[in-house]
Amino acid sequence: ASHTDLARAFLGWLDDRGHRLVRAEKKIYWYDPEHGVYLESEKLRRVRRYMNACPALPKANRGETGFQSKLIVQIEGLLEDDRAFHDKIIDTTLRKIPFSNGVYCCETQRLVDYDAD
Repeated sequence: ASHTDLARAFLGWLDDRGHRLVRAEKKIYWYDPEHGVYLESEKLRRVRRYMNACPALPKANRGETGFQSKLIVQIEGLLEDDRAFHDKIIDTTLRKIPFSNGVYCCETQRLVDYDAD
């Protein structure tokens, strides 16, 4: 399989686990369920630990830095620009405070689940 195909498989695997990668205005944002919010991710370095655990990637290559770097290049190329991302983030996080187990809504004064979509 090509690096592009493997990058697509890896993105699907991440997506199945609740992660989202979005490109907006030349920046990449990553929703990691462990953090519960989108964070700007300049170099996607943190994604390497997930590559090590991904069964969709060849076991012999998962931990190789060169292999991982090639996949990261492909991932960055596969992400399409979401022009509405910044507007969506404002609409979905206005008057909300992020916590690791959800988002506190100041209007309802309750902790609610944060939906990455």
